[in-house]
Amino acid sequence: MKSTADQGMTLLEVMVSAVMLAIFMAAFVAIMQLSAKLIKGVDSGGFTASELALARSIATERLNGLASSLAREEPAAFMEIIGATKCLTAQAGWNLANDGSRWSLSNQQLSKELTGTEQKGFIERVCIYPSKYAESATTPGLYVVQAEPKAAGPLLQPLRVLFCRPQNFCLQ
Repeated sequence: MKSTADQGMTLLEVMVSAVMLAIFMAAFVAIMQLSAKLIKGVDSGGFTASELALARSIATERLNGLASSLAREEPAAFMEIIGATKCLTAQAGWNLANDGSRWSLSNQQLSKELTGTEQKGFIERVCIYPSKYAESATTPGLYVVQAEPKAAGPLLQPLRVLFCRPQNFCLQ
């Protein structure tokens, strides 16, 4: 006579274990693909993870400089800048009167034209977006400067800087 302990797994137990193995393998493959993207730079414009981090930090620093320049700009000149072209691309540049520099997208990286070495970049365009808080003679206005990548993905997200202008009404 055979005991019930020697019969093995039932069909239901085999099916449940096969489903659990499939779910585990799917999660394992997804994590490995994400790790490969971070290491090799797949879907990130050919950047490796360290190059992407460096490019993002350089772009953030230069975006902060651009926001600071725009915050110091005279109201008439600023309205002309955001009125004519709200986006800076490789073809159209912004001329800022106060510091005499011209901001451009050189080699797809936000920079001043007079800077020496260019870094490989991922930015396609830089745009200014006004908020619902518009500036007037007595109140400051809030604006967003956004650097948009060529192709958005999990590793390439837009960079944003919020700035207030005119600066004499804003907290430092």
